[in-house]
Amino acid sequence: MLFKKSNNDIYPKLKVATELLKKMSNYLAEALNTHLEKEREELAKVIGVNHKILQNNLNEIIQLTSKKFILPIDREDIHALVSSLIYLNGYISNCANKMTAYKIEEYRLEEKELAKTVEKIIIPISKAILSTENFDKKASIVDYCQQIKTLTAQSLKTIDEITIELFEIKTNSLEVIKHLELLRAFTMLIKQTEATRRILLNTIIKFS
Repeated sequence: MLFKKSNNDIYPKLKVATELLKKMSNYLAEALNTHLEKEREELAKVIGVNHKILQNNLNEIIQLTSKKFILPIDREDIHALVSSLIYLNGYISNCANKMTAYKIEEYRLEEKELAKTVEKIIIPISKAILSTENFDKKASIVDYCQQIKTLTAQSLKTIDEITIELFEIKTNSLEVIKHLELLRAFTMLIKQTEATRRILLNTIIKFS
């Protein structure tokens, strides 16, 4: 049989992938909000373990989409979404690694809130990706994309505000550099969530 329906193969794997991504963002927020360095290091290790599991899961999805399957959307669109998840996976892991490597003396309240906002962004991303299985839900996907856009803009604004404050306060220069490097890692992560939103919107437009 040249073609066969593969929703039963790909979308369950996508569901697992998005659940793993949500867990990782949750652990990231916990790590940034804990006062205990040891607990932060343990959470970073858990993120590292999940990073490898998610990477394997996403690679399996890419292998499946390379075959001649019938999907609700084009294989190219599935591949674009999965590739975006691969980047998100890497950026979350990078943020966790930065935290444990730099051992920042004290995190600002705004930084802690930033991590919680990232956690919130992953939720509509996950819902929107899974909704591509049924394009009767495309109105919901648009709503999820609007949520992503709002939270992403809020996060980038927060990063700008933190950066300005870091340059204004008189404190240890090394600590300022550590904060700025962590913020740079978060910026890459947040910009990737915006890239994912654009991929989702392009997919909707194609099938409208």
